Amino acid sequence: MEEQAQDLTRIKGIIKRRKWWLIWPFVATVALAAIICMILPNMYKSTATILIKNQQIPPTLVPSTVTSYAEQRIQTITQEVMSRAKILKLIEKYNLLPNDRDKLTTEEMVEKIRDRITLEPINAEINKETSSRPVLLTIAFTVSYEDEDPKKAQLVTNEISSYYMEKNLESREAHARGTTKFLEEQLKQVKDQVDKLETKLAEYRKAHLEELPEFTNLNMQKLEKLNSDISNINMQIRSLEEQRATLRNKLASIDPYSGASDRVLSPEERLQQAKLERAQLLSKYSPKHPVVLAKNREIALLEKQVGEVNKIGYLKEQLHELELKLADLKSRYSDKHPSVKAVKREIAQVKKEIRTLKTKGGSSATRRVTDATNPAYIALKSDLDKINVSVASLKAEKKRMEKQIG
Repeated sequence: MEEQAQDLTRIKGIIKRRKWWLIWPFVATVALAAIICMILPNMYKSTATILIKNQQIPPTLVPSTVTSYAEQRIQTITQEVMSRAKILKLIEKYNLLPNDRDKLTTEEMVEKIRDRITLEPINAEINKETSSRPVLLTIAFTVSYEDEDPKKAQLVTNEISSYYMEKNLESREAHARGTTKFLEEQLKQVKDQVDKLETKLAEYRKAHLEELPEFTNLNMQKLEKLNSDISNINMQIRSLEEQRATLRNKLASIDPYSGASDRVLSPEERLQQAKLERAQLLSKYSPKHPVVLAKNREIALLEKQVGEVNKIGYLKEQLHELELKLADLKSRYSDKHPSVKAVKREIAQVKKEIRTLKTKGGSSATRRVTDATNPAYIALKSDLDKINVSVASLKAEKKRMEKQIG
C-alpha cells in the first residue's frame, strides 16, 4: 500500500511539472480547429427521398417490373444525371461554383459537382406472393447535393429529383405502351380463337342440331312418327304387291296381239297391218281415243324398226363397197399407206354402227307392251307399270326414312 501511494505521488508531481506540455497542444488543436472552421465556407446539404410505388394492375395478370428492375432504372438515370452535358446545364442554370470558374477547368468543375451529388438506395425485405421467403428490394432512394448556398443546394436537389421522376415516368410510359400493345395482341388472338370456336360450335350445332340434349323429346316424337310412317308404307307396299300379282296373272291369260296369225310377220308387214287397223279405228273413234293412241304408238315403234332395218341394209351395202375398195387399194399400196388406213377406219365405223342398230333392234323387240295391239292388255300393262312405279317410290321413301332412323 505504501508503494502504491508513493507511485501516485510521483505521477502527480510529474503532471505538475509537465502540465504545459499537455495544455499547449490541446489549446493549439482547438484554436486550429476554430480557425479552420472560420476560414472554410459553410456547406449545406439538401436531400430528397423518392419512393418507388407498386403498380395498380394485379401481378397475377401482368408481372410487375417496378421493384424487380428499380435498381437498373436508377443506375440508368444516374448515368444521365452524371453526364457531362447535364452537369454543365446545372452549372449554367444555377451559377454553381462561381468563385472557382476562373481557377478550375471545365472537367474539374464537372468532377467537383459529381462529388457533391450523392445517391443512396433504401432497401427493405418484402414478402412477395410468388416467393415463400422475404426478398430484399429497393423501395426508395435519396438524392442529395451539397453547396455553399442553401438555396442553390435545394434547387439543384429538386432539379435532380424531378429529372429522376421525369425519366422514370417516360420509362414507365414506354413500358406501359409495350404492355398495352402486348395485351391488345393477346386480346386479338384470344378473340380470334373465340370467334373460330364459336363458328365451329355453330357449325356443329347446325350439323347435329337434332342430336343435342335439348332435342331429346323432339327426337323421340320424330322417331315414333317415322316408325309409324314406315309401318304405313309397308302396308301400302304389301297391298300394291298383291295388286301387281293379280295383274300379272291377268296379263298371262291375255293375248297381247289381238287377231294375230300364227305366222310371224316382218316389221314392214306389221306396219302395213297396223296402219289399216288404225284407219278402221278412226272410223269408229276420235283421234284422242285411248285405242287410237295405242295404235299410234304401235305404228311409231314399227316405223322406227322398219327404219332401223332399212338403215342396216344401207350400211351393209356401204360396207360391201368399202371392202371392195380396200381390196383394190391393197393391190396397189401397202397396209401402212394413208389411203388404206383411212378405208380401214371407215369400215370399222360402219361395222360399229351396224352392231349398235342390231342391239337396239333386239332390245326393242323385247318390249311387248309397245308392240301389243290388244287394248285390254295395254290397259292392264299400264296399270302394272303404275303399280311398279308406286312400289319403287314407296321403297325409296322407306329407305330414306330408315336412313334417318339409323
